[in-house]
Amino acid sequence: MRVTILPDRRIEEVEARTVGDLLQALGLHRDAHLVLRGEDILTSDVRLAETDEIEVWPVISGGSGPRGRERKEPAWEAGMGSAGASESVFPMRTRSGLSSRAPRGGESGKSRRGR
Repeated sequence: MRVTILPDRRIEEVEARTVGDLLQALGLHRDAHLVLRGEDILTSDVRLAETDEIEVWPVISGGSGPRGRERKEPAWEAGMGSAGASESVFPMRTRSGLSSRAPRGGESGKSRRGR
């Protein structure tokens, strides 16, 4: 099967029966990578077909970074209309692609105390 490994878009041809086998063949840890087939995120036990086109994404997390650096707006946050940079917005994968949502109840990240 054809596997695209991101973020560098390296393409590999790999033979594997399951997602777990695929990650093992690539030497990648399953807790540190997401495996996608189309728009579906796959778990380690999902069976793969020889004709599948798979993407492997690293899981990235972190803090705010060193002080004094300008905040770069994530690509998924750009052009979100009323949800500005001061509001908390969370990326979500949906059937139609990557989406976003603001906090529940329209709180815009503000505390309910002190109203």
